[in-house]
Amino acid sequence: FKVTAITGTTFLIDDVRLLPGVVSGGETQEVFYWDAGIPPGADVWVWWASEYWSHVSPSVNDGGFEESTPNGTFPDAGYWHLQTSGGDCTGQCMGAAARSGTAGLRMKTGTDGAEYWVAAFQEYEAYAGDIFRAQVYARQPSGYGWVSGSEAYLQLEFQDAWHDCLGSITSATRVTSSGQGWTLCEIGDTQAPYGTRYVRLKLVVRKPSGSSGQSVCEFDDCRLQQGNSFNGDFTEDPSPPEGTKVFRSFCVYWSGWGIFFTNSTTNLSAYSNGYVKFWLKSHGYNKIEVQSVTAGVTNTACGASYGPTTNGQGEVVWQHKVIPVQNFLTDNASLDLSHIQSPFMITDPTYDHAYSVDDVKWSMSP
Repeated sequence: FKVTAITGTTFLIDDVRLLPGVVSGGETQEVFYWDAGIPPGADVWVWWASEYWSHVSPSVNDGGFEESTPNGTFPDAGYWHLQTSGGDCTGQCMGAAARSGTAGLRMKTGTDGAEYWVAAFQEYEAYAGDIFRAQVYARQPSGYGWVSGSEAYLQLEFQDAWHDCLGSITSATRVTSSGQGWTLCEIGDTQAPYGTRYVRLKLVVRKPSGSSGQSVCEFDDCRLQQGNSFNGDFTEDPSPPEGTKVFRSFCVYWSGWGIFFTNSTTNLSAYSNGYVKFWLKSHGYNKIEVQSVTAGVTNTACGASYGPTTNGQGEVVWQHKVIPVQNFLTDNASLDLSHIQSPFMITDPTYDHAYSVDDVKWSMSP
């Protein structure tokens, strides 16, 4: 596409697009996903299990503090990190702080007015569009200090590659009073913002800045979970095969998506001896399907299945995949290429991790 003008010329341009079925660079093809989007009249349908992957739980990665030594020092299993405003702020793994099991975490601010907050955190890799939820039980132990106006709560903090904070969310329920018993602090499904590289699960105790005295709170039975997610405009892959955008999914147990014509079908019979081509980057196992609908009858066919796309060093990398259309017809002879509703469907049926797709097309050349 090119526009040329001379001085003094006024012109308007709108709705420029590459039409399917044209010859592009000597290749007859129909493009179903690239940086310009998906075809008019199509949408992306997503399916997944209602499950979550636990990064932290009472029995995983010291979420119950059972993996650390309950000796009155900060948890020593290697998962938790201490963050404070300085001074005498501290955290102690100890049996007296347990809600369940044999240990919990007691967090204390300092007594000086400048020592007004303390936090314990765990950090995990995350990307834009990833979905997280979290919870922890917290209480204010009777007989220990609590400055009026203090709070203890759960926080999720999203950070970029340089560990600068992009945003955070805190639990609506929190410990706010002296002697308050075990309280469930929760954060529901929360989507990581653009630029995210890390998510932090934080347990926080905070008193009013400048207040003297100490505030003490105990935590136990922490959870950080990641759910299935789909990002159709992921722009943070370091080496996208085409343009700047890719489709990225995080899979828990199973998930998938497809490009579907919502009010009609499309005729791809001219590609009966052609190929379905796309780029795949996956930690897991994926199967590729297409679907036709003729007179209300739906037929789905699988063309290929793939394992992790790794190189010789075991790194997950982009790989170009080419599937003969005849593979789909061999799998299901009733597939009607003249009434295709979904020209591309991908499902990860087994594995908990991310997979990405780019530059999906049907073509007459392999």
